[in-house]
Amino acid sequence: IELPGASVPALLTVPAMVPLPPSVADAPTVTLLVMLPFTASVPALTEVGLTHEYRAVEKALLRVLHRGPSGLTHMAAGVDQATIELLGLRGAYSKTDPKSDKIVVFLTDGQPVMPRGGPTQAVLRAAQRAKKAGVRFYTFGIGEEALAGPLAITQLADMTGGTFTPVREAGRLPQLIAEVDF
Repeated sequence: IELPGASVPALLTVPAMVPLPPSVADAPTVTLLVMLPFTASVPALTEVGLTHEYRAVEKALLRVLHRGPSGLTHMAAGVDQATIELLGLRGAYSKTDPKSDKIVVFLTDGQPVMPRGGPTQAVLRAAQRAKKAGVRFYTFGIGEEALAGPLAITQLADMTGGTFTPVREAGRLPQLIAEVDF
């Protein structure tokens, strides 16, 4: 399981994600984690590259929480950066195993609003690139705003062979992630 995506606001409204769910934290050594917040002010920043070190990811989550939300969800940038990290492409902090499954757990509490002029279409184009690269996205829409019109995140999951999970109560997120059959 590779865990890259969470918008900063989603993390702030989901304190149960610090620490990560036991199914992720206690997974076999083949589990690799990466933390990658995405907003308009920082479209996609790899906070920590692929690692077996759960504590490094936990520290990255705490840094993001400390910085606080900066608003405006740039999902397409998050999808692209996650794909870059999982494939170990130029600009990636991560070294990847070409034989590993490329799986993203994508958390958001909002709608795509960046880039201006077509944010949903930008997410769908990024999803096409991810699919072509063999990356599967399992998306979680957290709260009312994300579930008011989840076209981008439902299509992202569908186009890449993952699943979409609506999360009405943020406290249930660890349980819902644990229930996914990756």
